[in-house]
Amino acid sequence: MRCRYDLRGLTADARCPECGLEVVESIAVRVDPVIAALPPLPRPRIAAWTLLFFVLSITVAVLSKTLAWAALHANEIPAGSARSAMMTLVPASLVERLVAVAPTAVAVSISAVLGLIVATGTRGLPRIGLVLGPLAWLAASFLPPSSRSLVAGGIAAAITLLAFAPVIADLSRRSRSLRSHPATRQPIGPVESAILLGIAAFTFSDTLEPVIGPDATTALRLVSVACVGMTVVGFLYLAWNAIAIWLALSRWQPILERVIDRGPVAAPPAARPAADVRTE
Repeated sequence: MRCRYDLRGLTADARCPECGLEVVESIAVRVDPVIAALPPLPRPRIAAWTLLFFVLSITVAVLSKTLAWAALHANEIPAGSARSAMMTLVPASLVERLVAVAPTAVAVSISAVLGLIVATGTRGLPRIGLVLGPLAWLAASFLPPSSRSLVAGGIAAAITLLAFAPVIADLSRRSRSLRSHPATRQPIGPVESAILLGIAAFTFSDTLEPVIGPDATTALRLVSVACVGMTVVGFLYLAWNAIAIWLALSRWQPILERVIDRGPVAAPPAARPAADVRTE
């Protein structure tokens, strides 16, 4: 890579006899130039698994909280076929069954995110947000099922996503599939916008109903419902991206793992017997 010397016949853990650059550096550039240019990832497999558990757990928390909210408000739909279908899809008894799901899922996410911080070496404000956001989310998930608890959980989820955005953006660059297809960009920005817009729409409809009238209130509530749906879709899409990153990080070939997941560069290895070289 540096001096264009022919490296054929050398072992993978050797150095270039011309310029002294490690052979693995040149191999990494040939296999995947983008990964070779990225900063080292301390523990790629731990990062893969903690990322997967973190994203899946917060997605489960969002789904359970959304279903509980829908079941809570099913009675507010005017009588008719739409209300019957809604009651069948999300019965009121579902709220009781989902009470413990969201806190449990968020608790799992807190354990996973601590491992993710260690595995990726995240520091600064993202590190603080990744700790405080899920903790606030956990506290909000213990509130009685209501629209206000959904708003509190939404604010905590937005804080968590804001801190999580730079971490997953960095990890997604290590997946070839996510780099090669623009459609697989991380949807954190739109999800945050949907959460905040939904919170604002619901808050205005709930507090200003006597002033703006029933028609405007209904319109704002429809906006909040649409934002909740967009949020759910965004989290499902984020979970799909997390699976793609997990595949990229957990199934590295040994040579790439040694390039990205290694300690300080050691001294040049001593000469080995010819039989040892052939087996490698």
